[in-house]
Amino acid sequence: MNRKRDRWLKRGLEWLLRPFFHRPRLSLQEIVAEGPRRILIVRQHNQMGDMLCAVPAIRAIAETFPGARLAIVTAPVNDGVVRGNPYLERVFLFDKVSLRRSFVRAIRFIRSLRDFDPDLAIVLNSVSYSGTSSWIAVLSGARRIIGGDSRPFGWSFSQWLYNLQMPSSKELGGHAIDHGLQPLASIGITTSDRSTILILSEEDEDSAARFLESVGDGPYFAVHPGAGKQANRWPVERFASVVQGLREAGWSPWCVEGPADGEATAQLQALLSFPLPVLRGVSVRTVGAALAASELALVNDTGIMHVAGALGVPTLALFGPTPASSWKPPAEQLVALQSADGTMEGISVEEVWEALHELQPLLPKAAGSPRISSTSPGSSRP
Repeated sequence: MNRKRDRWLKRGLEWLLRPFFHRPRLSLQEIVAEGPRRILIVRQHNQMGDMLCAVPAIRAIAETFPGARLAIVTAPVNDGVVRGNPYLERVFLFDKVSLRRSFVRAIRFIRSLRDFDPDLAIVLNSVSYSGTSSWIAVLSGARRIIGGDSRPFGWSFSQWLYNLQMPSSKELGGHAIDHGLQPLASIGITTSDRSTILILSEEDEDSAARFLESVGDGPYFAVHPGAGKQANRWPVERFASVVQGLREAGWSPWCVEGPADGEATAQLQALLSFPLPVLRGVSVRTVGAALAASELALVNDTGIMHVAGALGVPTLALFGPTPASSWKPPAEQLVALQSADGTMEGISVEEVWEALHELQPLLPKAAGSPRISSTSPGSSRP
């Protein structure tokens, strides 16, 4: 019902406001020549992995406008992902539910954007068009706006709200990082660096160190059995088999639990012969610091996978219905294991052990990590 209401509201805005918001069409060269000093990037989607995949796009903007001060509008869930990013000076958190409930908060949010006083706003889309993002750019008071073409999604907003349109696509063609870079590159905003980054603070590292003290002496093995989407979860009993086997081989395992992972974590603990330490209720950067202090990780295709990839943690990531070619982080230390039949059930315990064995050369040599056999030490387990 809310989506239907929102769609009709946007249709009404499209009809009522179009005559008053026509902006002149400009080329990138003309916009660059104006020398924008403050740039607002609008990327308020709430998927953590998607935001990390947008880091190269942010880098491209920074490299195209050297010397400009950059700020970003994002969802609260991504605060920890973008906070401390070296390309960004400020982070504006857009909590859609909260702002809809309070007119005062909405006014304060708009006022904070106007206080930044952007010369240019750039709206980054994914595989959808966000009318909300477009209006955030407009309400920021930015003199110039660049954004994706809304017409493939059935809207005309970009035709009259933007000074410069970028191509848009409803389909994810190739890798998610390239999908975000290609529209920018088509107008001349480019970078040669596709890497993702996550900046950790000393406080994050201290919090992670205190948790890992309770795990044991190491080497540490991180496991994330959950996922927001049920279809992206490898069977918990298979996770248990691998975790049990690695502990017997001399590893100190610990578990990441996110807001949607409680059931998976409980099932995993029930299948193990030892108490598994669980890191829960902390910021994503504390999780990242604990991952960065670990020698190995086994994860599903989730946002935690992208965190591990951004930090260069030796990781085995399991892919079922989603293609690794589109979502595997661009990190040499992260290896993807793709299911042959498109389901997580299609990945066997034996395949995981073989992949972990092949990942061994990427482990930190100074850590003295126990050897990982290519076959499970407990092959009779589920």
